[in-house]
Amino acid sequence: MAEFKLEPGPLIGKLLAAVDEAQAVGDVRDKAQAFVLAKKLIKKERQK
Repeated sequence: MAEFKLEPGPLIGKLLAAVDEAQAVGDVRDKAQAFVLAKKLIKKERQK
C-alpha cells in the first residue's frame, strides 16, 4: 500500500477484497491491472 501512500485502515481491506473479487471473475489478470483497479477505487473513495 506504500505505492498509494495509504495508512493502515478499512480502505486497504476494501481494496484487497475488490482486487481479489476482480481476479476471481477474470477482470484482473496481473499486477498492473490490479494497480489500475486500486487507483480507480482510491480515487472514487477520496471523492466521497
